Amino acid sequence: MIVIEGATPQYRETQRAIDLSFKDQEEKEKQKVKEKEQNVLRNTINQKAFLKAQCLLITRRRLPRNFIKWPEFHALLYTVNPLSPEVTVSASSTASSHIKKSFQQHQETVK
Repeated sequence: MIVIEGATPQYRETQRAIDLSFKDQEEKEKQKVKEKEQNVLRNTINQKAFLKAQCLLITRRRLPRNFIKWPEFHALLYTVNPLSPEVTVSASSTASSHIKKSFQQHQETVK
């Protein structure tokens, strides 16, 4: 009679397959949680309000229009919301067009 102590190769292979399956499922769950968090962060940004506030900041404080390219500005936005780069304006020409639009809207209300 031969007694083998320890796990057999078949048992180890089965156990490894089970462990991989659990690890794979755990990674999928982590990814789902991360996606949900990103969606929440993305949805908290009111793009219209942000653009309006950005235009007001540029015009009232007489900042150069290329201020929106400053890394410090983007660092500030990123600290508030890590997904802010997805919705922020990073071209000064776009900022200029928003300022012109805002000016025209305000001009019409004054008439």
